[in-house]
Amino acid sequence: MVRAVADIPGTVYVRNLRGKVPVELDADYRFELGKAKVLRPGRDVGIISTGYMSARGLDAATAAQAQGVDAGVLHVSTIKPFDKAGVLDFARRFERLIVAENHKTSGGLTSLVVEALYEAGMVKPLVKIGLEDSFFECGSQEYLEAKYGVDTPRFIRAIVDGK
Repeated sequence: MVRAVADIPGTVYVRNLRGKVPVELDADYRFELGKAKVLRPGRDVGIISTGYMSARGLDAATAAQAQGVDAGVLHVSTIKPFDKAGVLDFARRFERLIVAENHKTSGGLTSLVVEALYEAGMVKPLVKIGLEDSFFECGSQEYLEAKYGVDTPRFIRAIVDGK
């Protein structure tokens, strides 16, 4: 990602995790500016995610498969530029959607997805996984994910129960 944005003139904002970050995507994954990528095709529910939430979505999709629910995962690597066409193509394939981000659900990926769906006339049940618009305490990533409901068990509930 850093190599891709290095040639962009002007200011660029890149959001990364702190500390040691595990490699979550397959070795053949290639970052493309403004291009969402399907990481898992799925059939029953579509997960549209960004950042490390895509890895959580893949883990939850694997767990939900054991319960008979086949979830697809679309990784949206950039918010601006936003791959509206890619998101809409993915969303059309599913009866219900989950949007997940390791950020607030207002003003980020969730807002962009909801806006794109609305403009395309798509009305679908949608579960938001992310942070509410409030102030948060500090702590380890695992602690904060569990406390604020952006961990793998939350994904599994959203996939299987639709909530």
